[in-house]
Amino acid sequence: MWNNNIGNYKAIAGGNTDWTYLKCWEMVRSVPAHWRNDPRITIEEALASDGRHKVWFGPDHPACCFMSFPTLADGAARYLQRLIDRFSHPSDRGKGDAWYWAVQGNIPAFTAALHSHGYFTADPAHYAKLTTSCHKRILGMNLDWGKCATWDPVEPEPMKIIHPHFYDTPGESEPDDQS
Repeated sequence: MWNNNIGNYKAIAGGNTDWTYLKCWEMVRSVPAHWRNDPRITIEEALASDGRHKVWFGPDHPACCFMSFPTLADGAARYLQRLIDRFSHPSDRGKGDAWYWAVQGNIPAFTAALHSHGYFTADPAHYAKLTTSCHKRILGMNLDWGKCATWDPVEPEPMKIIHPHFYDTPGESEPDDQS
């Protein structure tokens, strides 16, 4: 997590949120030819077990533009709001509803639901392992969860969902707004 961006939400440079460029990677099924000539992109030639490529994006490629928040409370509010708005589906309880599984405390189902809706491109088992590790560390902090009852988050602005596959066509500069 950088700049209080708990969910590592991506942004559009110059958009309506604070943002920063951070080198990052995504797992992709196919690599467009024009990516091979882009100095901001590094493609690992060794394929993952599922046949995908690990592709690194460096500044100032749009795929490595991330939201920034002035405080951790602002980042937490955005994360929770997006989790509910984008990854909660009341008609899908018990299947692809990530918020439902988060509230149930079922980390494997939570991460599977996030993955099914394109939240991350990493291996779901690895992501679940990392999420479980973070959960255990948080539980070990003995935090006063009662203070959360008085928390009044600010209403977040709409945000765009960005994934590298939106940039498969040369000349495309911005993804469609999917929020």
